[in-house]
Amino acid sequence: MAVMPTSNPYPGKPVDPGQPEPALEIAGAMPASDWPRLPDDTGAQLLAMQFQFERSQWWTPQALHSAQARQIDVLLAHAGKTVPYYRERWRAAGLDPDGISANDFPALPVIERSELNEHGAEFESRSCPPQHGKVYQDTTSGSMGIPLRFKATDLHSFFWHAFVMRDHLWHGRDFGAKMAVIRHGVSAASGAGKAKRRSSAIAA
Repeated sequence: MAVMPTSNPYPGKPVDPGQPEPALEIAGAMPASDWPRLPDDTGAQLLAMQFQFERSQWWTPQALHSAQARQIDVLLAHAGKTVPYYRERWRAAGLDPDGISANDFPALPVIERSELNEHGAEFESRSCPPQHGKVYQDTTSGSMGIPLRFKATDLHSFFWHAFVMRDHLWHGRDFGAKMAVIRHGVSAASGAGKAKRRSSAIAA
């Protein structure tokens, strides 16, 4: 079983005692307290995600599969109860949308892109958990020919930023330096603005 190198918080980089580790300065949100720094709520949640990512990468395949199956159970139960198109397609495939689980995953009918574009509204949940935040319209880049429009939530955006932070940490990038990224269809209000707020919640 692989053992996590305790002296290296950036597992994508080899441990080299002769090289300084990339600095990750935490933006403090507590007045009259400089170290250890206390981040704001968003920063604390992003750091909590990194804590879980860091440890789960060393799980056994069985432990990882078990955690993934639990999340699939939650996702399928939500879709079966609140998404009209999935309910009908699963019922037509001989599956019970009210009792579906990860064990049924191999039997789920494949959804084509044309179906998503044609029946977009029927793929929307009729009861999105309020804890997931605001619901907004998003779109793919259209690299397959036709952009795909879909609804997303603040939780979706949060996980995206958590995964991006994971990527930066893996590559040992300097959070205090500048970085240029080319993206499709991102406005300052909907994309770049959110990214700046997320990063400022972590990096000082």
